[in-house]
Amino acid sequence: MLYLHVDIGADVSGKIGIECKFSYRRDPSREPLWYPFLDFLVREGVCLPAKRDGLLAYPGYRLIDKDAFPPPLRQMTDHLYPLYRSFFVRTLYHVKLVCKEDGELEAKAYLGINHLWKGLFDDSEPGRGRWGIIG
Repeated sequence: MLYLHVDIGADVSGKIGIECKFSYRRDPSREPLWYPFLDFLVREGVCLPAKRDGLLAYPGYRLIDKDAFPPPLRQMTDHLYPLYRSFFVRTLYHVKLVCKEDGELEAKAYLGINHLWKGLFDDSEPGRGRWGIIG
């Protein structure tokens, strides 16, 4: 998907941005088009190889220790634990290409974090998903 961004205030800015993302597949392991897209940005000189590699390595998940939860999440845990566990999921949300007034290109990456509950030990709908059944 592509989205056009224009800065409008008292005047219309001379720069324009294009937001690039691949539907809901924000993880490069599930959306292989991230690789050639980021390689293209490296070849065009708007992304350093180390930054590309970092973006591709960022997505993943982390199980959260329930003792570290803030109070609202801890209350939810009291209802769901031990059948569910809490995770934070890291995603590569989108890349925005900006063409500045002088024609110079700039790439900006936008990362995301989502929270989810993962079911344990069963084949329920919440127990299925990207990481399979855990436990």
